[in-house]
Formats: sequence, structure tokens, C-alpha cells
Amino acid sequence: MVAETTVGESKIRLSTTRGCPQGGVLSPLLWSLIVDELLELLTSNGIRCLGYADDIVIMARGRFENTLCDIVQRGLNLAKGWCNTVGLNINPAKTTVIPFTKRRSLPGLRSLTIGGTAVEMSKEVKFLGLTLDSQLKWSRQLDLTLSKATRALMICRRLAGRSWGCKPSIIRWLYTMIVRPIVTYGAVAWATKAAQSSVIGRLSKLQRLACVCASGAMRTCPTVALEVLLQLTPLHQVIKIAAKHTILVMSAEGCGRGKIMSSKQMDALAESTPLALLPRDGTTKKINLKKNFTVTLGSKMEWNDSTLEKLLEDSTIQWYTDGSKTPEGIGAGIAGPRTKQSILMGSFPSIFQAEVFAISQCAEVNLSRNYRNQRIAILSDSQAALKAILSYETKSLLVEECIERLNRLSLCNRVHLIWVPGHKGVEGNEKADELARTAAASKMLRPEPYIAVGPHTLKELLRTEEREDRERHWR
Repeated sequence: MVAETTVGESKIRLSTTRGCPQGGVLSPLLWSLIVDELLELLTSNGIRCLGYADDIVIMARGRFENTLCDIVQRGLNLAKGWCNTVGLNINPAKTTVIPFTKRRSLPGLRSLTIGGTAVEMSKEVKFLGLTLDSQLKWSRQLDLTLSKATRALMICRRLAGRSWGCKPSIIRWLYTMIVRPIVTYGAVAWATKAAQSSVIGRLSKLQRLACVCASGAMRTCPTVALEVLLQLTPLHQVIKIAAKHTILVMSAEGCGRGKIMSSKQMDALAESTPLALLPRDGTTKKINLKKNFTVTLGSKMEWNDSTLEKLLEDSTIQWYTDGSKTPEGIGAGIAGPRTKQSILMGSFPSIFQAEVFAISQCAEVNLSRNYRNQRIAILSDSQAALKAILSYETKSLLVEECIERLNRLSLCNRVHLIWVPGHKGVEGNEKADELARTAAASKMLRPEPYIAVGPHTLKELLRTEEREDRERHWR
């Protein structure tokens, strides 16, 4: 077998001695490059398909079984033909056909084949760790999930007894980090099942076992009391929050109404969480290697006044930025030559967004002044913001805009971003902090949100909802 690659006008050909190992770093990427051709072939012929690594699903939806069988068979024939051309093969024994329906009989359903071999017809199938039954009742999925979670909990339970072993906090951590993710896996698909009263009881038994293991409590101690002592949210509510978080992520990724979620789901989401329909501060991960400016980070242990003086020796223009949060809201402050700005940002942004926004606005002020051949220093006490700006990977539109403004400013000037410790008596930083606090303590008079909603805001919203659900359940 020969591998060939083209770079510009040059071609390189190598004889391969073996394939990629399973679990190798390049294996998923190379396979994705190969199988993309098959997905394009199926899609261009009007066949709906879904690919995840080497698991490919051909889907057909309609009322008439004969027509659906024709569509799926045509897709299987196309896949088989493509595999023959690239030297691959489809294993009919590992291929399953499952009709998702609530009908009791399907007279028009016929057997499908791959290369003349019949494909097994089943009432349930496992895909990406989820067991899908033909009526989507999720009973089998629940049974397998609880069984797997119980086995994992029993392994963790061996680390402690009533009077020996790991501390309760360690057992609680093992439960929340190992056992609970097993239960919440794929929650967005089967969360409605977890809301049934019979299922709530089964989930409560699993959590009670974890509570007794962590606390060493007596058998007569109420489960709800143990959950309050260990600050554990009931499992059915954890599943609901996990499903809601996934739906919020999906709606931000453009998988909203008419794509993956139905109009009914989107309307319910908008009613319970109005923020879900607002613009998001997120984008597909991008790689940006262009940084015309420099960033200097440090630590409080190494910091002293002479350090700042040395960093600012060659700076002709110095700016200080900061962000602040109060019970009233979020604010940003900018202090510099002939400038003192207090920017009120409302209650939705996070501190991180406020810090990045302050640096971005500072760059915009410098651009509006049309500086040329200047040495500009922008000082901030947020390491998180500076690290995000310095990173080559960008997933935030706000950070992306900030980097773009700093690069434009750096075309005709030398721009230096410097970290300074907060509340250490640095005069400029104290001014920026005061401006930010003044803005944060003011009342927002314009419509919100001031900027796009960030992931931190949604996570805090879900944490608040989970805490309220836990307290309501206890009462």
C-alpha cells in the first residue's frame, strides 16, 4: 500500500508497512479524512447519515416501510461500493437494523442485505454508549446505567468503612467525579425517563448507598437528611440539569429549532431559560498564531515595585484596566492619559468578560487617538484574561475581537500587556479598580445583556437552579 501527500507542487510517496495503531493520536484524524468521502457520497444521494469515528448510521424517516427499506438498502449499496473501491469491507455481523416505531406490526418491513448477506433486525441497539430500544422508552438504558454505576460505587466503597479508610470528603468526591458521571452520560436523550416517580425511587437508592458509604450513618437515617449534610442534589435533578446544560450548548452551536431540537423543546427552553435565545460569546475553536504585541505575566511571590519600574522603563503611554463585580452588577474601568472610563455592563457578564472587555476598549481608545510610533503599556491584574489573549486557541468572540484590536494597534506602535497584582498599592491599578467598582454599583438603564452571554453566566445560572431545586426538595 502506498501513501501519497501533496504540498504545493511537490508530491511525496511512501510505501506503508502497517496501519495506524488503535488508540493512536493520528488514527482518528486520518480515518476522518478517509470516511468523509463516504459521508459526502451518501448525503449527495439524498440519504441522511451520521458519522462518529468509525460508527456510521444511515437514517430514513417516513410512514411507509417499503419506501424506508428502499432508501436504507440504497445507502448500504453505496457504502458497500465505496468500501470496495478503497479496499475496505463492511462486516454484516456488526451491522444492525432497528425500526423506531410504536406500531405493533410492520407488514412492509423486509430484510436488508450487504453484499448478499442479510443484516440482523433487532429491537434494541447500542450506539455511542447509549442503548436505544425500538420504542425509545429507555428502560434498558436505565437498567444498564444503574448496574454500571452501582458496580463503580462498590469499588469505591472498599476504600472506607464506618470507622476506617478515606475521609467522607474523599468518598463524596469519588462519588461525584466517578459514579455520578456514569449516570448523567447521555442525559439529554433520556432525561424524561428520570422524571418518572418509579425511576426517581431507583435513583434515590443509588444515592443513598453513596451517602451511607461517605457518612457511615445508621440504616434508619433519612436519605434526604444525608443529602443535605453532604450537599448532594437528588440524582433525578442532577440528570435534569445535565440535560439542560447540553441543550444550552447545542443551541449555542447552531443546533436549534428545526435541526436537532424540535420547536416544542426550543419553546420550553426559552420559557424556562430566556438567556438561551440570546447571542452567545462563543465560536468554533480557531488557531491564531499572529500576535504583534507582547504579554508579560508574573506571580505575586516574585513581584515588587522595582519589577514594575523595570517593565515600564521604555513605555511612553501607560494604561490600567480592571473589572469588578458587586451585588448590583458587573463593571469595567479604564484609567490612562486624559481618560477615566467607568463602563456599566449589567448583571449577565462574568468577571473574566469584564476584564477582557476593558482591555479591548482600551485598545479601541488608543486606535481612535491614531497613535504612531509610540510605546504603549496596558496593565491588568487578571491573569486569566491575559492568558486567554496570549493563547493561540480562541473560543470566545470577545477575546477574538480584543486580539484583533491589539494587533491593529501594534501595526504602528509597540504594545506591551503587563500583569500587575491587584490591591498592592499600584496607583493606576487602584484607579481602574475604583472606576470599575463605581460602574458595577450603578443601576443598568439600558436593555440587557450588554455583551454576548458567556459560558460562565450559563454555568452560574444552572448552579443556582440546582441549589434552589435541592433546597425545595429538602423543604
